[in-house]
Amino acid sequence: MQSMTTRLVLSTLLFTLDFALPLLGSSQDSAKVKSTLYHERYRPAFHFTPEAGWLNDPNGMVYYQGVYHLYYQHVPAELYGQKGGGKHWGHATSKDLIHWKHEPIAVGLHTIYGGAPSGNTAIDWDNRSGLQNGKHKVFCCYFAQRNPEKQQNLLVMAYSTNGGISFDRFEKPVHFTTEGEKCYDPDVFWYEREKKWILVASQHFSKFVFFESTNLKDWKEFYTLDLGADYHEMWDCVDFYPLQSAETPSVTKWVLSFSLFTKTEGRVAGQAYFVGDFDGKKFTPDTKRYQFFDQGPDLHAGVTWSEIPNNERRIFIAWFGNWRSSGQKIPTKPWCGALTLPREVTLHQTRNGYRLHSQPVKESNSLRAGKVESTTSLPAQYELEYTINGKQDSKTILSNASGEQITFGYSAADQTFYFDRSQAGTFDRRVNFPRRHSFKIESRRDCLKVRVLVDNSVAELFINDGEYTMSEQFFPEQPFQILKIEPSANDLNVWKLENIWSR
Repeated sequence: MQSMTTRLVLSTLLFTLDFALPLLGSSQDSAKVKSTLYHERYRPAFHFTPEAGWLNDPNGMVYYQGVYHLYYQHVPAELYGQKGGGKHWGHATSKDLIHWKHEPIAVGLHTIYGGAPSGNTAIDWDNRSGLQNGKHKVFCCYFAQRNPEKQQNLLVMAYSTNGGISFDRFEKPVHFTTEGEKCYDPDVFWYEREKKWILVASQHFSKFVFFESTNLKDWKEFYTLDLGADYHEMWDCVDFYPLQSAETPSVTKWVLSFSLFTKTEGRVAGQAYFVGDFDGKKFTPDTKRYQFFDQGPDLHAGVTWSEIPNNERRIFIAWFGNWRSSGQKIPTKPWCGALTLPREVTLHQTRNGYRLHSQPVKESNSLRAGKVESTTSLPAQYELEYTINGKQDSKTILSNASGEQITFGYSAADQTFYFDRSQAGTFDRRVNFPRRHSFKIESRRDCLKVRVLVDNSVAELFINDGEYTMSEQFFPEQPFQILKIEPSANDLNVWKLENIWSR
């Protein structure tokens, strides 16, 4: 999502991301918290968070020379809460998608344009841009900007010649748009069939604009998918990619994924997608109705890694939160914002059309640090796996000694799965924080497989091997360390999960 300095004021509150963020404090305060990082109350133990400062959308993730690069919207601690702080591209790397190394800021502020908003990255393997000047292939990232001096909206490029560690801004914008027709949060990829690069950007409202290039520097608009007649919503953080059908590998479909602010089905925000066909000229959705990627309230701005060899895996990660629900108001210090676990996305044929499934990447099993036998003294982070009867009601309660709890379960009569955090603490009374929400399970089954990963103040639920997922935040006085399942599950497994930040 777009981020600006105070000079770059957007025309609607939905775009205003320089909210009144709390100050981290003085340099002495910063030194003091350094020694206690990753041991704070509410700090997730195996979900990615910045050491300090602000985090929201993941950006421009690529796989290069055996390393996963994760970029993300970030306000560093020293600027957090200050006027004109502006968004940077934070950076972390990993060889296994689970354990992360913090890297220096990748993209910083521009003297005229301000911060570096959300976007995406491609690797120029054949030096078609002519920008390579060393052993490393060039990383080219794209994002939207605004030139306040000329009242112009821009798409711009920054590029890296040192393996994605730091980026320089290209001297000229990729594209200009008139006032009110801004393109933003683009995705970019190589389209092999026509030997060209394609860039897809969001545009208001419910519209996507497609551009093409042969050199990553000069772009021409060639197609617009306009769904404004069916929707009038803010869509951003576009991600466009092919997936083979799990049931029929000879069939390849294209997924157009995006985040949205909506009132559809009682929601306020979420992650959605269309499945359809793309011939290099236009994208044709199978249906006019989008599907929700996650059924919880706290997953937004999700995108996938590019440049994974042969597209053998499609790996997704998202901001664990959203602007309409809690945003920057969550009670965490000295950081604010987390990301979901990386998930592997697969495409499945159903009687209702194609649907995306997602599960934690297989590397997440390395987090398991041993079985937990007691259900009344769970650790602060753990994983549950069990099966419930699809023909009767089921309820799982996670609680603490303070009497707080979260409850989730299945209602057999109307085939709905629900999550209730109305008793999870007092935080939800101060902001627009949905307390109880549910969704209908399309496929009737004799049993439902449930997998839950709990990490201090966040939980990710996966039902039927990722057929449905829910991402949930909660901020209780104490961790939820007491488990009760009604009726009891005979095949329950509980694992303690390690803290990836232990030092």
